[in-house]
Amino acid sequence: NPDTLEPSLRDPVSGQALRYATPAEVSRAREALGEGASRADDASVPPDFDGLAISEDGRRAYPIVDGLVYLLPD
Repeated sequence: NPDTLEPSLRDPVSGQALRYATPAEVSRAREALGEGASRADDASVPPDFDGLAISEDGRRAYPIVDGLVYLLPD
């Protein structure tokens, strides 16, 4: 299924499964980045991400760039 992430991909902090963000979640993340609400200034969030992988509890999101999930914890 193209809407699910590889089951072996896990949140490196909590070990939870990851899911693709909805378009609305991606939009909110882009807005937050524009307002400086992330660590984009230290390159932990690539500026041109295609999507996000979100932990089961929704507490962490990891950018997806060119089909690759960047699993770098804060």
